[in-house]
Amino acid sequence: MTQIYFKMKDINKALILYKKGIEKARAFNDDVLIAEFNYLKALYIDSIDKRTVFQTFSVLKDNVMYPDLEELALDTANYCKEIGQFENSTTFFDVMVDARIQIQRGECLYEI
Repeated sequence: MTQIYFKMKDINKALILYKKGIEKARAFNDDVLIAEFNYLKALYIDSIDKRTVFQTFSVLKDNVMYPDLEELALDTANYCKEIGQFENSTTFFDVMVDARIQIQRGECLYEI
């Protein structure tokens, strides 16, 4: 829901859910969810903090979560394109393609 509100540019609702979500993720000590919430903040609040975005991608790779990586990389590329950061957009489209290749190689399966 947090990501949806960010995409809809409803920042107030997104921030409320972000704060609740990151607290819950920390309480459960869920490194993947923590990374994904940090990604949302890095993308939508911190004006594309590439370091944090790539840290999140690394966590997803380490956990063989290529479908999630593919989706977030595509969202990031589209967001960069939307705000006119075409070089960054290309970089993130490349990450998406690499994730898709890993999925097709059988590193993991799409959820059914």
